[in-house]
Amino acid sequence: MTSSSVLVGTDLSDVSFAAIRQGAAWAERHGASLIVAHIHTRLSVAKPDTARWSAAVEKAVRSLTDYPSEIVVGTGSAHAELLEMASARKARLLVVGASGGASLTQALFGSTAASVARYADCPVLVARPSPEAGPVLVGTDFSDAVTPALELARAEAELRGAELVLVHSMFEPSSPLDLLGPIVASAPVPPSDTVAERRDAATTTLNSLLSVQAVRGRAIVVDDDPATALPEEAEKLEASLIVVGTHGRTGLSRMAMGSVAEAIARRAPCSVLVARTPRAQPS
Repeated sequence: MTSSSVLVGTDLSDVSFAAIRQGAAWAERHGASLIVAHIHTRLSVAKPDTARWSAAVEKAVRSLTDYPSEIVVGTGSAHAELLEMASARKARLLVVGASGGASLTQALFGSTAASVARYADCPVLVARPSPEAGPVLVGTDFSDAVTPALELARAEAELRGAELVLVHSMFEPSSPLDLLGPIVASAPVPPSDTVAERRDAATTTLNSLLSVQAVRGRAIVVDDDPATALPEEAEKLEASLIVVGTHGRTGLSRMAMGSVAEAIARRAPCSVLVARTPRAQPS
């Protein structure tokens, strides 16, 4: 990535403080500038006191990090303003806090975080309080969409001095809706020897991917759907980060592809980095 700024959105809630800390740490690791933005959304007849909000944001940032930052205060729709600002500043990363609990039984996810993760042109870090020294997990289905996720995961694992864990799911939905929950009719179960062969092939491929990453790591093959398996593995390993890939498309194809990444972000016990596949250039 050639752009050099990390943009963090904060509403001055406890949830967004993790975003500020992790955004500042990310900016420092990557030698990027840090922008912390507060979007005032409260409906009021009076004009917002920008100076007061700027002072409040600056005070919060200084209590959380020593890394130099630019404070920006605006008004409007939080996710729309953050997306526009990230595009205008050519941000290399957009960081937002996740709302709600982090346990697997709590599928809470703030609307701002969901919209930003779904529609941003750059990678998005959905920040939660996370173990600092835990491994970095990345889910892979061996498609081209995973390449940016794998590259970001490898780089972050290297900079953190963390283990890189590649996770591949053997789950094959009979319907796209299977990724969102169980259905009444299940797909036929393949013979055990076929499953074993597929598992061996997946393990071999994962180990081949690891061998060229130049970081310490391991490969895990799971049977559950990725929206369930990655959060569960992250919980077991006390991961510091999950990295997922999604297509940078618009319309229904983007929504369908984004559903898995969004489900993981909802259920994850740690921060989730949504890596964006670059959009194809017109020929």
